[in-house]
Parts: sequence; C-alpha cells; structure tokens
Amino acid sequence: MKTRFRTFWPLLLVATLAATCVAGAQSCVPAATAPLVLPMESVNGHLVVELEERTLGKLRLVVDTGAEKTLLSTRAAGKAKVDRHFTDRFYSFYGFGQEKKASLAGHTSLELRLGERSLATVEALVLDANNMDVGVQPAPDGILGWDFFQHLCVRLDSKRQRMTIGAADQCATKEEGFDTPPVEWMKEGLLLPVTVALANQHTMKLKLHLDTGSDSIQLNPRLRGELGLEQKPQGESQNQSRGVNGSYAWDVAYATSIEADGGHPRLEGKLPLVVPRSGAYSRPSRLFSGRDEALLFRDGVVGNNVLSQYELIFDPAQKKLYARAYSFVAK
Repeated sequence: MKTRFRTFWPLLLVATLAATCVAGAQSCVPAATAPLVLPMESVNGHLVVELEERTLGKLRLVVDTGAEKTLLSTRAAGKAKVDRHFTDRFYSFYGFGQEKKASLAGHTSLELRLGERSLATVEALVLDANNMDVGVQPAPDGILGWDFFQHLCVRLDSKRQRMTIGAADQCATKEEGFDTPPVEWMKEGLLLPVTVALANQHTMKLKLHLDTGSDSIQLNPRLRGELGLEQKPQGESQNQSRGVNGSYAWDVAYATSIEADGGHPRLEGKLPLVVPRSGAYSRPSRLFSGRDEALLFRDGVVGNNVLSQYELIFDPAQKKLYARAYSFVAK
C-alpha cells in the first residue's frame, strides 16, 4: 500500500502520538521467549495474517511495510474506543489514485497479541473500509503497517506462507545465503537503492520504497520520459488499479535487470515497471513533510512481484534488511 499522511504544525497531538508509539512500543515479546510463527496467506499479490486484539478479537490484516502507520477499517473498529478529533484539513494520504482522497475517521490504540503473548501496542488510524480495497476477499480488517516492524524482529517467508515474530534484539542472522543490501531505515519506511537497466541500455539510479502492500514495481510518473513513455498519452489506458485514493490508470515499461546497491539482490529478465499516468500519484512536499517523507515518494515502490522471490528479515535493532533468494542452494 502506498500511503502516507501529512500533518500541519497546529496538530501537536500527532507528534505526541508518534512519540508515544515509539517510546512505549511496545516491543512486548520477551527476549527469553521463542519467536512466534503464524500462518501468512498470499491473496492476489498481498500478504495477509491474523492477529488478535484485546478488545476487538481476531483481526485479518494485510502486511504492508509501505504504510507508515497501522490502519483499521471503520467496520472493524466498531467496538473500539475511537478518538475522532482528526479532520481532513490536517491529513492527506499520499500515494496512488486520482479520485476523492481518503479521509480519517479517527484513531485508536490496538493491543496486538497472539494467544497469551503480547506483541505490540500501536496507535492505529481508522479509515473507511472502501479505501482499503486491495482485492483481498474477504475484506481485511486493516493494514499492519511499518510502525509494527519498527519494534519487533519480523521474518516474512512467502514461499512457506508464514510470518515469524521475535524480539528486536534477537534478529541478526548467521544463516547461510542471506544478503544485507544497503538500505535507508527511517521511521516512515524503508528505502532500497537500486540500479535499473532498461532495454535501450539506459540505466537509472533509484531509491525504491520497500512496499509489501504493493503487488508490483510502481514508479513515479515524473520518470515517464526516461522510461520511454509519453508524458501525456492520448486515449484511455486499458490498465486500471486501485490505491488508497481510488482507481488510477497506468502504462508499463520494461527493465532488463534490477540490482540493489552492493550487487545483491539482483534480478534479470523482462521485468515490468508499472508507471501511473499524470495526476494518478500524489506525493508530499519536502517543505511541509520533511526530507525523509519526500524521499520515500520520490521514485516509486518495489512490491511483492519482486519481494516474494526472497525470504526477508527486518532487523529494527540494527536497522538492517536481510534477504535470501528462494533460488539459493546451500553448499
């Protein structure tokens, strides 16, 4: 999912909430306990897990490292105590879509757990369920965002369809086959610097937002010219998708290789790059949102058509990403 929210300086409460989530977050997995392993579905290119909440019971959540905050649908939040002090004039969701922008219904505290084990307490934003329509049926109760990954060691194994959750200080791995690509780990998300080679021999240096809520590589429309696409194509596109801000049209270009800085991971072949048309992608201003927020949305996202080829470990203590290709064969 390609979403962000923007705050203006009068809304001091947001800074307070963010600080509370970071300070108290509540990494509740005791260091002495074994990691928890739970099933993880793959549905239409999205990863889905089921966690529990003290008041709301079982929640079906899309795993989305591209969403800065955990989101909860208004339907699922029915029994929760929702603070409705947020208004449209303070928030805007960034990302894909060119219809009416998504609006917040409020925020609520979620005490996420699995059985008797507490995992984390996050301050979730409550959003209309229609804005979380990502093609997953039955409809998910919400989005498990980057704030969850900030305080726990999370391992995503899409091939074996499981998520492993452990204490942040027990995340580093010595298992054979894992690469550690250089990443920029920020409170808003994770950036992966890559080199993209096109069929015309042109190369592009990009920083892609690592986004398990997306099913593809999607690039900023400002790159259309470099990719050999018309800036303002005539006629309607047959390609349509949905983002947090509604439907949008897109075209496709192709890369011959994508390589992370340092050489690994590296993919070769005819690799599709989804490029929305002008007006279908909103991004934050560096002036109002800061460097990191603006940087996350500068070039685009790398989604599950690439990420699903790797077993991924997110290490918040060391601020590292470990990736092992499923094609790896131990010596």
